[in-house]
Amino acid sequence: IVVAVMRETKKNHLEPIQSVICGALAGAISASITTPLDVVKTRLMTQARNEAVGKVAAVMYGGVSSTIREILKEEGWVGFTRGMGPRVLHSACFSALGYFAFETARIAILNEYVKRKGLEDEVVSSS
Repeated sequence: IVVAVMRETKKNHLEPIQSVICGALAGAISASITTPLDVVKTRLMTQARNEAVGKVAAVMYGGVSSTIREILKEEGWVGFTRGMGPRVLHSACFSALGYFAFETARIAILNEYVKRKGLEDEVVSSS
């Protein structure tokens, strides 16, 4: 995403709004791709254990493959998208802020380095 934007703008850095948008897109895409795996992981982690004696226990999953089969049987392919909206929104916001902060710090550090390097070159050349 970043490379495409930089190629189109023909600049070696992103403007602040561009870094926010690129970060948000990257976060949203990654969250939407990994949500099915997160659903399986969450089912495995939150299933009722044998300690729930006397209570109605949830379905026990034997592992990743049995969890996938059970989700498909009970809910179909839609079951793998549970919670996708909030997860994508959270990840997009978090990634937008993170990438904006990274780009801003990178440019500030680079500018300071170039400024100091330029001053050092002037001191060396005047000697």
